[in-house]
Amino acid sequence: MNEGLIYRTISNLKQALKDNILLVPNSNGQPVKMHFQFNEPISKEEINRVEQFEEIILPSDYLYFLSLHNGATLFEPWYGGQLELYRLINVSKTKRAGLFPENCYPIGDWNGEYLLIDVKKTKDDHYLLWWDSSIESDTKDLQMNFSYWLYQFIVTKGSKFWEK
Repeated sequence: MNEGLIYRTISNLKQALKDNILLVPNSNGQPVKMHFQFNEPISKEEINRVEQFEEIILPSDYLYFLSLHNGATLFEPWYGGQLELYRLINVSKTKRAGLFPENCYPIGDWNGEYLLIDVKKTKDDHYLLWWDSSIESDTKDLQMNFSYWLYQFIVTKGSKFWEK
């Protein structure tokens, strides 16, 4: 099940971390210290409030991640450029900024590019999009759910594996 994949992915990652740092080879093979931060979990009541306010139902695997960690910072090098998975309240606030395609909620960003949930696709379990510009037609359908995306992102050590 998707929740099991998220749990195993995060547990295995945390076991590999030393003081929330993982050494990851750069393109030249040199080790780079990557920092990680995991937020505290969110309550079911808070999730329900946001879903009611936004009038959406978020996918179960993403909600499971939030129940473990309400957001995270992944693969942060000393110079910045990390992936931020938002706290649920920031998903709502960022969506209200009006920058995103209809039915899409930003759940994270990486250097001005966004990981989005298309809430109209959550029933088919392939609901994630990647958006790297302000042009709606540039939105890339990742053809996967959050649990698989998180697993692949960790296994590939923070790379844009979906572009390969």
